Amino acid sequence: MSTKSKPVPASVITVLPAILAAACAALMSLIAAPSPASAFFGDVCLDEVVARGAWKKSHASAIKSARRAWGPAAAKRYGRRFADFEYSGERQFTCTWNDTGSRYRCTVSARACGPKKPR
Repeated sequence: MSTKSKPVPASVITVLPAILAAACAALMSLIAAPSPASAFFGDVCLDEVVARGAWKKSHASAIKSARRAWGPAAAKRYGRRFADFEYSGERQFTCTWNDTGSRYRCTVSARACGPKKPR
């Protein structure tokens, strides 16, 4: 008993690449396209806030210092509703060390996000 496969119709062969291309384009637009931070981090996101921490003996302490400095900077610029670092978006830390390499200082930039105001 032989099992022969039926040939694929030409209409399927010409339509299939277009369908796959459209599906890939839709997926890439979700992955690669910049989306507003509010879609991921909160109801309302504003411009970035930059804050610099104090000089510290360890890299981890320098990061913590920068995080602690970000909250008051965001509150001063946008109000307390936007001062929660855990609720912020697009966070980026930049750390440097002093000339002797014994101390670190970090700067953090993050978009200030907060929940919508209750009505």
